[in-house]
Amino acid sequence: MCGLDNEMWADALTSGGSGAQPKFVGKRVAGASRRLIGVELEFSRFDVDDLREREALRHMTRWGAFGCYDGCVPRGMELVTSPASGTAFFEQAIEVIGPFQMAIVDDACGMHVHVDARDFSWYDVRRMIIAYSRCESWLYSMCSPNRENNHFGGMNGGRWMSAVAKSRDPEESKRNIAYKLYGTADTRSRRNHKYEQARYGGFNLHSWLYRKTFEFRMHHGTKSIADVTNWAQIVAKMVDVAMESTEAELLQGALALLRGRLTPSELEWSSDRRKFFRQLRHPDPARAALDPDGALEQYRIARLASWPAHTSWVTLLTEDNNQ
Repeated sequence: MCGLDNEMWADALTSGGSGAQPKFVGKRVAGASRRLIGVELEFSRFDVDDLREREALRHMTRWGAFGCYDGCVPRGMELVTSPASGTAFFEQAIEVIGPFQMAIVDDACGMHVHVDARDFSWYDVRRMIIAYSRCESWLYSMCSPNRENNHFGGMNGGRWMSAVAKSRDPEESKRNIAYKLYGTADTRSRRNHKYEQARYGGFNLHSWLYRKTFEFRMHHGTKSIADVTNWAQIVAKMVDVAMESTEAELLQGALALLRGRLTPSELEWSSDRRKFFRQLRHPDPARAALDPDGALEQYRIARLASWPAHTSWVTLLTEDNNQ
């Protein structure tokens, strides 16, 4: 190891959160969303001696990424990437997340994705709510089952849809959404607080008021670059669908519109994920009888968080089925 001292790591883990992060616009990637995307990865534990230290710090400095201590994982950290699009998004994911493959991820951790939504108005947010609510179950089917009712990232599409359904009038719609978010139609006293409690839930609308991003918080913790990039592109494309479709189109088929934008590799990845978690949610009765305490299922979930980027979901599922 390179032997970087703890003071240097302390700087890397705290200095980045104090100001605006740089934004990186890379070359356009065919089939990818053109929106800026930022990712937050929670690690329950990490040891500087287990990291490729100089490489990690060099890439974090280059990209303006940083780490910070996170209340959701008191003994761990959160790795935060800078907003990026195109080739820059994929390059940053590889270079910044790669050195953290020895960090520990458990079921207390999550992955949060911020998608640039500066082009959305209050009335456009209605379409984002409709798109999300129509895709919510499909999105959660690709995540660990314990995320569905998780305090920090649980399902909340029905809550938002109840606000949208009350009225199509722009001003009344705005008031209804704000009331669902803060318990009051006046957002001025709440919108500028970073740690506002209203941010918790699978779809974080407070983030749009605070920093003009939509945050998606439902994904379980991971350090797999493949998981990060595929998932981030899927939710970013859902934002694209919301902006470019009418309410009627979204109500009729938001999920079909989203799936129509996914690349073959993203469709394959999502299919593998859904297959894997379907077996967790609906285990084979014979297999469950051999595992009455769920120890094997917990082992599989723990392995899920530690897969290297190249690991195939199908391969892992096959390995588990052969045990």
